[in-house]
Amino acid sequence: MASKGKDKNRTGKKTDFTDPSLYINRELSWLEFDERILEEARDKNNPLMERAKFLGIAMSNLDEFFMVRVASLKDMVEAGYAKKDIAGMSASSQLEAVCDAAQELSRSAYNTLNHMLVPAFKKAGIELLFEHSQMTEEECDYADRYFEESVYPVLTPMAVDSSRPFPVIANKTLNICALVTVPEGGLLGNAPSKGDMFATVQVPSGLPRLIELRSDDTRRFIFLEQIILRNINKVFTGYTIAGLGVYRVTRSADFNIDEDESGDLLHEIEKQLKERRRGHAVNMEIDKGADRRLLNKLRTELELEDDDIYHIPNPNAIAPIKNLTISKIIFAFISYRLSFRHQI
Repeated sequence: MASKGKDKNRTGKKTDFTDPSLYINRELSWLEFDERILEEARDKNNPLMERAKFLGIAMSNLDEFFMVRVASLKDMVEAGYAKKDIAGMSASSQLEAVCDAAQELSRSAYNTLNHMLVPAFKKAGIELLFEHSQMTEEECDYADRYFEESVYPVLTPMAVDSSRPFPVIANKTLNICALVTVPEGGLLGNAPSKGDMFATVQVPSGLPRLIELRSDDTRRFIFLEQIILRNINKVFTGYTIAGLGVYRVTRSADFNIDEDESGDLLHEIEKQLKERRRGHAVNMEIDKGADRRLLNKLRTELELEDDDIYHIPNPNAIAPIKNLTISKIIFAFISYRLSFRHQI
């Protein structure tokens, strides 16, 4: 009879099933699965919109991975949990490995978007504008009117100074931060201020992220944050903008409920779900051109490490693209209609 944890393989030798080299770490396995989804987005044999959906699924999975798995690893490291998993990796080594793998996955995803899908969309008659400077004069007029009528009324800029603490940045919301130069004796909000000040404004989630511009020959879309950036001086009227950045924070959504100690389990679950939006930050996406002073401010206030920060061309640009509407059937998989034989 084989000893505990061992069995004989085809060569007759005993296999030690407790050997860590026989196993793949659970967290790295998740990221490898996302990489396989990303391969579908890169596959030119798939219809265009399906490729965009695969790309969106991969990034949505990555968000969930950070909110639950990475958040749990960070908690384990902070608690000093030293026990290794079945693959022989400690919590700290897992965290280091998944951060490297996630950085590479993120870069690969945005390379797929910018170098494969965006050109494919343009060839199909849909042009995505990632900078407001790409708009024509006529499109700029339309975008400015849209800002005045639909965007500006729902913006809520917030400044940080000695009397106003750093605000809670909601989970997975897109935000624009600005370094505002306030004139001496000037007012920002209701408090007198001077010098440079950090300010932030959330991109409204209730408005479409992709705004279709008026064009005769092709369908052109501009990202909502670019319209706000074009009109940022109207958001901070009378002040000089010394630096800008677009960023997105992912927060911990991992929670544990002690069913034995909880008197009302439903109430405890509702409470934990509300607190998920205010969990500690686990990572941040920020555009590559963001002002370094703004980056340092965000890193300090959110208590993030360098490995937790993802410098990408356009934060969260992938999610809205998969929702584009294209009427041509060739850009999506043909729907399968289930049918039965009459004899059944």
